[in-house]
Formats: sequence, structure tokens, C-alpha cells
Amino acid sequence: MGSASLAQIFTTPPTAVGGTPEELEAWLMGFDIAASAAKIDATDGVFDESAMQFMTPPGADNPVLAEFRDAGSKMIVFHGVSDPVFSLRDTQAWYEKLDANNGGNAEAFAMFYRVPGMPHGAGGPTVSDFDFMTALENWVEKDTAPGPVIARAMDDNKELPAALQGAARKLCPWPLVARYEGGDAASADSFACK
Repeated sequence: MGSASLAQIFTTPPTAVGGTPEELEAWLMGFDIAASAAKIDATDGVFDESAMQFMTPPGADNPVLAEFRDAGSKMIVFHGVSDPVFSLRDTQAWYEKLDANNGGNAEAFAMFYRVPGMPHGAGGPTVSDFDFMTALENWVEKDTAPGPVIARAMDDNKELPAALQGAARKLCPWPLVARYEGGDAASADSFACK
């Protein structure tokens, strides 16, 4: 379903796909990216902005976010390390450029977290039950900058290896990573952000 939606989003005009699962599957299996590549940058009378223009506005590769920063706004960005759709390296490079463009002080208003093993959304062979919203609320409302955020194993995650059943880990703000310090390997307290 995900790759079908991306192919629809990245075609101008959006490709009409039937409403049944079988129609969607047939369309997806027959989608030819080489033949449809020009549609990524296309515009027409109804869509005067291409999908690529919308997804990558001017300045996206050289972020400063001065208005956002100067308004006192805060953001937390997280990305699954095993995301097969969007590259972690692109998000990491974006954040590093944001940091450089803000004198090495992006963490004053934007924090970046990598989630090991997580694909393009919750699940995968990892701990992916976490709460960045509370961390963001505390940052905005109480001026408490986020640190490590605890991620727990989802009870219904069928992809979770036995070693991670019931486990918790620390998600660390970039560039820190969680390192095992000894003790109960299932406990987040056994890991430190370094």
C-alpha cells in the first residue's frame, strides 16, 4: 500500500487507481517508474506545482528555519534507521545542515532522533512504542529540553525478535547513540546516551 501511495503522490496529475485491493495491487505491480519518471516533475493546468516542487520547496536542502526559531517554536524530528522509503542519511544530512546554519545550536529549537531498526512507521524488529509528543510539550510548555526518550516493545509486534520481547531502550538525541552499560539488557536504564 505504501509504495502505491508514493507512486500516486509522485505523479502529476495523480494517477487514478481503482478502489478495490485487487485493482490497487494490479496497478502497483504494473507501475513502471522509468516510463512515469517525467510525471514526478510535471505540472498541468490544474496542478501548477509538481509533486517534487511540493515535497522539496526552495531552500529545503539548506535549512535555516529562522522565522520558526525566532518565534520560539520547537520541533522534534525522528526517523527510522531501517526506513525503506526515505533515507535516514538524507534526514540526518538535513539536520546537520540546519545545525551548521544555526552556528551549531540547532538543538535550541530542533532535536533529531534516530530509531534503530524502525521502518517507515511503527513496527519492525525493534522497540518502536515511544512518546515524543510529551517530550515536545514539556519543551514548549515547561522549557525542559528533551533528552533520551524511552522506546518500548509493542506487545502486538510480530516482527520483534525474542531478545526484545518486553524490552525498553533509550532513543538519544543526535549525534548520541544508546550504549549498553551493563545490567538487565531489557531495561532502558542499562543504556546510556554517548
